[in-house]
Amino acid sequence: MNPPFFLAPIFTIARFTLQEALRERLIRASVAMIGLGWIVSLFLDELLLTGNAESRAAILGFFFRLGSVFLVSVLVTFAVARELHNRGMDLMLAMPFPRSVTLLGKLLGFFGAAALLAGVSGLALLPLVSWQAVGWWSLILACELWIMAAFAVVVTLAIQQAPLALSLTAGFYLLARSMGAVLLIARQAQETTAHWSSQAIQLLLAGIAGALPALDRFTATALLVQGDGSFAGIWPILGETGIFLLLLTAVGLFDLYKKEF
Repeated sequence: MNPPFFLAPIFTIARFTLQEALRERLIRASVAMIGLGWIVSLFLDELLLTGNAESRAAILGFFFRLGSVFLVSVLVTFAVARELHNRGMDLMLAMPFPRSVTLLGKLLGFFGAAALLAGVSGLALLPLVSWQAVGWWSLILACELWIMAAFAVVVTLAIQQAPLALSLTAGFYLLARSMGAVLLIARQAQETTAHWSSQAIQLLLAGIAGALPALDRFTATALLVQGDGSFAGIWPILGETGIFLLLLTAVGLFDLYKKEF
């Protein structure tokens, strides 16, 4: 059964985007990441003398998470920047369908690549933890990678420079990952002093945290070590992912429609 006429071009662009991502050695890079992660985990396991699967799974989960975010960010920023500089985006926008189709197709293709990378990372953890824990962990990792892919697309379309876009994407990730700790430190500082400046800083940080996804709650190591994932704990993360994907898509559409190619 063929998809509706307004979905067909989106799926076509998504398919070509995913194929291009695979041609960009995504699979080779993910295999190299997994191999390096296992080597590092074995070395640290011998160094720390832990000798259990849970500690090795925690190390691998942390390594795969950072490696996957790095791979997706590099892939998306350089792919979008290359299309902008090679006028490939101009050709797609010249097609007889709205610009939103192009953006949605690109996002869907990159989301497919991110989901594939999350799945491969999860499979590499199966020798150490249960498949239920791997399933929950991979799902949340995919959500985290989708947010990073959408942000990378939007920021690269806006500034059209891959190195700067990659730097901003990295800054966004580090800020979103560390805001929980920053808020905790600010709250403790406010308890020691009641000065108005500390309260103002607390409000400012709370506003910034509200505008960022709480990535420190994503892909928790406890899912691998304790295997305590459930729909009740996953739904807030899925909801937050959906909200930020909608916001980033809206920002990308606004910027794309006002540009002159």
